[in-house]
Amino acid sequence: MKKLILLAIILLSIGTALALTTDFLQIGDATSEDARISGFGPIEPDTHGGNWGGMVSSLELSPSDNKCRVAWEGTEGDTNEGRSAHITLDNPEKPCWKNSNKMCAKPAKTLILRVLDGQADDNFMVFAECGEKPKTCKDPTFLIYEYDGKNTGVKEEWKTHEIDMAGVPNWCRVKPMTFRIMATGNAWADRSTYGQLAIDYAELE
Repeated sequence: MKKLILLAIILLSIGTALALTTDFLQIGDATSEDARISGFGPIEPDTHGGNWGGMVSSLELSPSDNKCRVAWEGTEGDTNEGRSAHITLDNPEKPCWKNSNKMCAKPAKTLILRVLDGQADDNFMVFAECGEKPKTCKDPTFLIYEYDGKNTGVKEEWKTHEIDMAGVPNWCRVKPMTFRIMATGNAWADRSTYGQLAIDYAELE
């Protein structure tokens, strides 16, 4: 019986290890960003002040990480490009299940984004942009998520979105992945100052 319990604990530990974060990107932290983002606005609330959903009190990570950026900067035009920002997350090779001495790639399964659903119309879409594609793939860009904000004008709330990437082919999910995050809501009255669609962090599992 003790052996069975020990085996169950070992298997549970292995399963937990397999679900660990592959890559993490703290938006607003220069070391973490390290040229892995583009198209975002300046660091907030450092630049314009404001509440930003009470970042310190609501933050799931360390209170010292109370930084964010917007995907749709106040100076950008109302175009798909202006509304969009890009992030790149890596999927390094991991040990294979059957042979720990052999290295092979494990496809990433989930993209996690922490996004402010605030005073603006914070709807957004997320695309996986897979770059160069095999001949068998018609389009290297995949829409993986759409969100319809619910708190417009009522309150500010940081929400964690766990995005399943099952619809993205394995050849894309075993390499560094670039994601385009695009604000799709109507521009709010103070967008020219604060921008729209604040993002706190991104995580790949």
